Amino acid sequence: LLHGVTGSGKTLVYLEAIAEALALGRGVIVMVPEISLTPQLTGRMRRRFGEDVLVSHSGLSQIERRDVWRMIEKGKARIVVGPRSVVFAPVRDLGLIVIDEEHDDSYKQSEPAPRYHGRDAALYRAYRCGATVLMGSATPDVCSYKNAGEGRYHLLELRERYGDGALPDVWVVKWGIDAKGRGISPRLEKSLRQCLARDEQAIILVNRRAFSTVIRCPDCGEVATCPNCDITLRYHRVGQKLVCHYCGYVQRVIDTCPKCHGHRLSYGGMGTQRLQRELELLLPDARVGRMDVDTTHGRGAHQEILARFARHDFDILIGTQMVAKGHDFPRVTLVGVLSADLEWLRPDFRAMEKAYRLLTQASGRTGRAGAGEVVIQAWDPTHPMLRWVQEHNYRKLFNEEIHFRNELRYPPYSDLISILVRGSERENVGKAALSLREALIGENLNCEILGPAPPPIERIENLYRKKLLLKLPRRKRVAARNVKARLQDAIRKVERNYKDIKIIADVDPAEI
Repeated sequence: LLHGVTGSGKTLVYLEAIAEALALGRGVIVMVPEISLTPQLTGRMRRRFGEDVLVSHSGLSQIERRDVWRMIEKGKARIVVGPRSVVFAPVRDLGLIVIDEEHDDSYKQSEPAPRYHGRDAALYRAYRCGATVLMGSATPDVCSYKNAGEGRYHLLELRERYGDGALPDVWVVKWGIDAKGRGISPRLEKSLRQCLARDEQAIILVNRRAFSTVIRCPDCGEVATCPNCDITLRYHRVGQKLVCHYCGYVQRVIDTCPKCHGHRLSYGGMGTQRLQRELELLLPDARVGRMDVDTTHGRGAHQEILARFARHDFDILIGTQMVAKGHDFPRVTLVGVLSADLEWLRPDFRAMEKAYRLLTQASGRTGRAGAGEVVIQAWDPTHPMLRWVQEHNYRKLFNEEIHFRNELRYPPYSDLISILVRGSERENVGKAALSLREALIGENLNCEILGPAPPPIERIENLYRKKLLLKLPRRKRVAARNVKARLQDAIRKVERNYKDIKIIADVDPAEI
């Protein structure tokens, strides 16, 4: 496990390890969490290793991916780069697997089946092949860091940035959205103007798509919601439409409340489109680019946006979490983060860890070639997690998380299995979930069973959902095959009795 602060030279370590593997005549797999990270890393690798490097990801056509795999299988290239599925590439005489940003949840395949974690699959494949795994991160997964502390992994640490680089100064500002609907605080506005005056670049993170995240009638309180899901519709200024981000439902923008017929509809919340519009009005001379799911759905769109930012076609790049991951732009000297509180208020035992990761990774995009500055806006600027980000203190986060998880027996002190029960009738789903709980108790799995309970969004695509969570004692559990067989028996019994019900089990879920 290579734990290095952002900008510490982890990629250089990867390149040297790859060169050593190639010198021994071995093949290499390099895993990245996002397609958007492949061009920059692949470019550096091709400058070092030439045409021995191939790329495989879902952005390629089926024919292109088939051709890549055939070339790998025939030994025409010894290095393959890509997201989680690349772990299955038929590399000859595999000697090294590099997992960049090993903490990232994108390595987990949750839907559709097969459900697996790319990092765990890599560790198992390396074990079977006699290969080495090199995992790198500035914010390692808490379980990975604990494994390293216990000697299951070798821990290597890079505590300073490469060369003369210094970690950026991090400022925390009390700010949400003011009475006029502005999401940019005076402190961040001042830093943006200074950055532009120096002809430098900035990245601003707001981890919400669309223009507005909620449409409400102030007269009767009615909220625009999806007819198929228990979630609000999001207003997209581009296309003038209301969209559900879960089922894809779309309707035209409304100007009248469907309940009381009032005309004073309120468009609240801050999304990437709204932030872009605010910046264009606030800084009319600035060139603003946006990177989110809506601007990157086309083929090659990730690469095009990043290439334009690298060429300085944009002064400011705004976007969701995809702008915070692994990018290296020397001209970026300012990073802004909006509504940071939303990240640690999620109903997930990993919420604090994920928030720290996101804020630290975002902060790491600045100051790669000189002084850098980060402005984080939050409703509660006194939250202790923000202090750890300011201090670049991963160890403090780790100690707090380990203490909390030990008390409540969450990973790494247990193994989790999440079970989702879904169907078209709410009452039937509830009965099936209770029946499954009783069946699991009868199987004597030697585990704690939580639930059934509705997830934060109970209905998606007109299917109601209930969840159960199994906590199995780690390394003291019954043999995995035995647990799997008994769990499958319990699920089959319930599905036979409730014909309209579908039950899905997910081992080590990324979210609960």
